Amino acid sequence: MSLLENDKTTQEPNPCPPLTKQLTLGAMRRAVPTKTLPLDYYASARKCDYLPRFVYGIPFPFAGSVGETVANLETMQARIPDVEFRQSEDGPTAAICGYLTASVDGELEEGYRVTMVDSPDQKVFTIFYFYTSYTPPFPCQPRWLDDLTDIATVLFRELGWEDVPEAMWYIESDTVGLDDATDYSAEASRMSTY
Repeated sequence: MSLLENDKTTQEPNPCPPLTKQLTLGAMRRAVPTKTLPLDYYASARKCDYLPRFVYGIPFPFAGSVGETVANLETMQARIPDVEFRQSEDGPTAAICGYLTASVDGELEEGYRVTMVDSPDQKVFTIFYFYTSYTPPFPCQPRWLDDLTDIATVLFRELGWEDVPEAMWYIESDTVGLDDATDYSAEASRMSTY
């Protein structure tokens, strides 16, 4: 599958969302999942010294039990046409990420990856992501993210995942267990130690 060539037009960001004053974890949790990440939530916005990492990708749903969910991922791995990834012993998510990354024509900085997210409703088992709030040099998402989403969606369907949800922004799981009142504003960052 072809990704737009790595030229200046594909590096231009989508229009930036408005600033937000909501730098508490509770406000961030309420803001996700979202298609457009608030400007202040990007590390490059430099609104504070430390922010949770947000990931942009496609959520893989929890199927009721860990065993059933992993079985669904293993079934997808068994359908990978490339024998190297189909027979990989690194686990189904690593095999699927490797296959997705290898299927993209063009240079992908870090490729498709997988992580857990702060999902209070426990509907998301894991997320296949390809961009983070710490990646860009300026606080906006590039237009080519839509291309990576489209490529992944087509490939997921070929692997048997019928109802692929749209890609969204989520908070990575490092914040699980932290209180909603946790303040990430610049003032709070200067007053506390992490």
